[in-house]
Amino acid sequence: MRKNVKAQKIDEIQSSLTGFESAVVTTYQGIKTPDLVSLRHKLRENNIEYKVVKNTFVRRAMAALGHDAIAEKLDGPIAIAIGHEDMVAPMKVMSDYISSSGIQMEIIGGFLPDQWLTPEDVKVYAKLPSKEQAHFLIAYLLQSPVRSLAIALNARREQLEAQA
Repeated sequence: MRKNVKAQKIDEIQSSLTGFESAVVTTYQGIKTPDLVSLRHKLRENNIEYKVVKNTFVRRAMAALGHDAIAEKLDGPIAIAIGHEDMVAPMKVMSDYISSSGIQMEIIGGFLPDQWLTPEDVKVYAKLPSKEQAHFLIAYLLQSPVRSLAIALNARREQLEAQA
């Protein structure tokens, strides 16, 4: 590969990793094309990029972004699922897809902007609620005391009306 093509690939990876929330590193060898297409479609639905990359290119892109410690963890043929909007989305989608489809793909690890995640860490993060689910849960919890008060006041009003 020519130098300018390599530099272009590194820049492409670097731009994908700029401002990312999280990423999941997986193997991809031995996966049939229809399975890979299905996975990419599922990831695209969740605004997640999936790139098959060369380790040297990723290492250089990560080093340029100041993530040298993470770059050292990458080894072997890899693909990276990169999420920009929701931190747990790539972990959740990849974990769910691998477990439900039964494809022979392995999660090597993952990374946040400041740390490397082991495969076990990725599984723990995958169990967390998504950003939308967390917002819904917080709204529900904030609404719950007010709702309970409104129900109690309404019951007391009905009780007073019945006595009158």
